[in-house]
Formats: sequence, C-alpha cells, structure tokens
Amino acid sequence: MKKLCQIFLVVALFAVGQHSALAEHIIRGRIIDGTRDSSAVASIQVHLQKIKKTDVNPAELQQTRSLSSGNYRFTVQNIDSLSTWFAAVDYQGVRYYSHGTNFKAGTNPLQQDIVVYDSTHSAADVNTLMHHIFIDNLGKTVRFRESFVLNNPGKKAITHAIHNQHIGGATLQFELPQTAVNFAATSSREIIQHGQFVFDKTIMLPGNKQVSYSYEIPWKGNSLPVSFTVDQPSRTFNLFISDPNMTLVSAQLADDGPFSIRGNTYHRYGLDNIAKGTRISFTLRRAGGGQAQSSTRIIILTVVLLGLALVIGYVRKTKKISSIEKIDRTKIAQRKKELILEIARLDLAAAQNDLQETKNKRQSLKIGRASCRE
Repeated sequence: MKKLCQIFLVVALFAVGQHSALAEHIIRGRIIDGTRDSSAVASIQVHLQKIKKTDVNPAELQQTRSLSSGNYRFTVQNIDSLSTWFAAVDYQGVRYYSHGTNFKAGTNPLQQDIVVYDSTHSAADVNTLMHHIFIDNLGKTVRFRESFVLNNPGKKAITHAIHNQHIGGATLQFELPQTAVNFAATSSREIIQHGQFVFDKTIMLPGNKQVSYSYEIPWKGNSLPVSFTVDQPSRTFNLFISDPNMTLVSAQLADDGPFSIRGNTYHRYGLDNIAKGTRISFTLRRAGGGQAQSSTRIIILTVVLLGLALVIGYVRKTKKISSIEKIDRTKIAQRKKELILEIARLDLAAAQNDLQETKNKRQSLKIGRASCRE
C-alpha cells in the first residue's frame, strides 16, 4: 500500500510539472534599426501587450529592456488563447509593434522582431507611384473614388510634416475640388477632411503605402467642371469612367479608350509624369441630362406644356366667342337699320297713297258738284 502511494505521488508530481511546462510560454524577438542597416537597438524599453476582439485598447502585461544584441524575452504563464499577444517599443516619438500571435497549447510563437526608424518631419521626397480616380454617375451627383499608392524613398519614418491648427499634425495632404460633398475615408480612420483638404495623420514608414477616400460633386446641368492641384509628383494619373453616357473633355488628359478591371469596363483618360503643383482640369458631360433628374425634368416640362396648351385653347375659344358675339351684334344693328328704313319707306308709300286717294276724292267731289250745277 505504501509503495502504491509513492507511485501515485510521483505520477501526480510529473503531471503537475508537465502542466506547468505547457502553461509557460516564451515571447522573444530583436529590436532592429532600419535606418542604420538593421543594426541592433540596445537598452530600449519593450512592452508586452495583449488584446481581445472585444477590447478597445490593449492591456499592458510586462516590460523589459533589450540587450546589447537588441534581443528581448518575455516568459508568460496562463495563456489566454482568445487574445492576441504582441510586443511594442517607442522610438523617436513613434510606437512600433511586432506581429501579433495567438498561442496554441504546447507551442511558442515565432521570433517577434521589431524594426524601428529614425523620424523626420519632411515629406518633400514622397512621390505618387499611381493615382487612380474612379468616376460613377449617381444621377444628381457624381461620385469620385480616389486611390493613391505613395512611396517614401528614404530610410526615415515621416511624422507631423504638416501642422494645422484645426487637425493638429499630419503627414500628407490632398486637395479636394471646391464643391465636393459627402467625404468618406476608405483606407484608414486617420484620413480626415477639413475644408477643401484631406489630411493623412498616419505615420509613413519607408516604402509604399495606400491612401484612398471618396466624395461626391453635384451636377451643374449636363456638365461638371472639375479642377484640383497635385500635391505630390505623380508617375501615373488615370481617370476611369463607368457610365457609357458620360464623356470627359480636357486639354491635358489623353483618351486611352476602353479598359477592363475585374470584369468591369471603364473608359480611361490619363497623364504620366506630373510635377508637384500641377493644376489638373477637366469637364464631365452626360447625355440626356442624367437618370432621375432627367425624368423629373421631363415630367415637369410635360405638365407645363399641357397647362400652356389648355391656356392657349381657352384664350382662343374666348376670342372666338367674342368675335362671334361682335359679328352677331353688328348684323343685328344693320338689320335693325334696314328694318327702320323699310318701315319709313312703307310709311312714306302709305302717306303718298293716302294723299293720292285724297286728291282723287277731291277731284270726284269737284266733278260731282259741277254736275249738280248744270
């Protein structure tokens, strides 16, 4: 019995040891200076954090300092498999993060290296590799979807290159057409609008990054003039129009004809190698005056024409009746005059007849008297 208890105790201790070994995880990595040919960054404070999908901000767990080799190491127990774990460092005003990892039972994550860069407040060397604008006719307005692929050719991170009293610091800015409405950022919540400009408040690391946003401009009849200034030198600039009833007129942009993207056909207009500060101008035109707006105008015009026709018909009818009445009154007056003259003539004839009869009677009386004297 005693021997059995000893065996049970050994098994229990082994199981506890195994559980402790499995519950203990290592997060390690190296801090590298990307500006100085990947040299080690020594003695920098490293933060271990985790976050869940339901969390707003990450939770701070541990801190350590990197070694002279740039290496750091965290030992973690009681791993939460629902959380994402990562390391972070602050370097020259910018916080850099490692790739996040999710632990699985009995496994450790891969090496979590962090690359940091020296910071600069100048965006003078930034250029645009590709600037695309997709144009859609929405009836009353035209939607513009702008997308940039920007390049930072240097070895420093760009931060706060622009200072604005309303939005604070920003890295880049882009000009909007004056009548733009309904702005929406699509690449990052740190892309914001203020007035006629769009500001990118994110940090721009060496290499490429994408910025995209959209807005609308109301039609002005059947045409829409658009103009804006290019804020960075651009290698390629392209406009893609999705509506076949829309055309573009510009002295600057070349008509490149139909162009297919993911099964959709667009009409493309473009220009290459644009210098910073260039003013781009073009006019959009549509056939038929648009969709809903055109139908409304047609209905209104039809109602107006019908009303005008009714008014003209009524006026003509009134004039006709007045003319008829005027003609009838003239005829009656003339007829009355004729009748009066006829009556006068008859009266005169009657009077003449009476006079003749009287003369005849007098003559008869004279003859009768003469006979009596004889």
